[in-house]
Amino acid sequence: QSVSLRITASPTITTSGTITAVCYNAASQTASLTYSATSNSPSGYNIDWNAAANSAGLTDQGNTSFSFISGGGTINTIAIPAGVTAGTYSGTMTVYNGSCSSTQAVSITINALPTITTSGTVTAVCYSASQQTTSMAFTATSGTPVSYSIDWASGITDQGTTGFSFAGGSPVTDIIIPAATAAGTYSGTMTITTASGCTNTQAVSVTINAPASITSSGAMTACYNGSAQTTTLAYTATDGSPNAYSIDWDNTANTAGLSDQTSTSFGFASSPITGININAGLAAGTYHGVMTLTNANGCSSTINVSLVVKAQPTIANAGSDIPASSTCGSTTVTLGANTPLVGTGAWSIVSGSGGSFADASSPTKNFTGSAGTTYVLRWTIS
Repeated sequence: QSVSLRITASPTITTSGTITAVCYNAASQTASLTYSATSNSPSGYNIDWNAAANSAGLTDQGNTSFSFISGGGTINTIAIPAGVTAGTYSGTMTVYNGSCSSTQAVSITINALPTITTSGTVTAVCYSASQQTTSMAFTATSGTPVSYSIDWASGITDQGTTGFSFAGGSPVTDIIIPAATAAGTYSGTMTITTASGCTNTQAVSVTINAPASITSSGAMTACYNGSAQTTTLAYTATDGSPNAYSIDWDNTANTAGLSDQTSTSFGFASSPITGININAGLAAGTYHGVMTLTNANGCSSTINVSLVVKAQPTIANAGSDIPASSTCGSTTVTLGANTPLVGTGAWSIVSGSGGSFADASSPTKNFTGSAGTTYVLRWTIS
């Protein structure tokens, strides 16, 4: 009896068996395996994962039709169930072409998602007309993140991928606050990324505090005094809740003896600012400086200020008394006070009624009174 026998070669694929790594995913996903050649026209595959993989949630994949390309390609339908624990898993892939098959060892790595333990509160900053950076504290990380980005909800420009060595410890630095970002609290989402491209998100927020400021001309005055004294500065409005001020006088003022004033608490409940120090014996003149206003958040702004110290006025001399005998029955007399070299003079009536001055600011104009009335007049220079 003669028989005929045909030996049919098994289908094969040429591959390393290393399935492209994926990141942990709470939803199902697919992975891929590259191959460089096939033989005997494989038409499908299945995967039998080992016990450890099955325990981690990686279930075996049944017969799956696939159009292999003889010159090589990528199997892109490898099923990864939802929530497979991070790790590296092994299995056996069987490729078949109908009645014949062959096996190939395969492995896959599920990379863990990075995490960061933090409140998400970015360190508050003060308003700035220039770009600035801030930071965010964290207590732990996992999954070895190597960079972060931030998608702000509104009001702040999003920050692109920024390399950061989380392994170096807290805080996350170089969080960018663009120039002139308005005061307020902003929310966003920080995405942290690993070298393998796995990501996770963290809600974040940052507060931009308003600077302390006042609305004021900055002008102050005082009279010369041989002793230390204080003056005031009027203002019409405040912003940012200032609670202290300091003054840095310029070199000319310092040389003249006007000392800088260190931080001085002040309530700013109502105008003016009080307690502005003037050193004893500061010469008459105009002095310039910069006042810094600060609030409880440490945010500040500056305003230019000036101080005019007026010279002591000329000592007043009202002249000699005018006896009744010299008026010769007239009710008008000519006054004889001294002319001020510094300051402005003014006559006033201390006692006696019905009198008037021809010019109360002139030291030598006439005074007219009522007959029979004795007057006491005062000449004041201020």
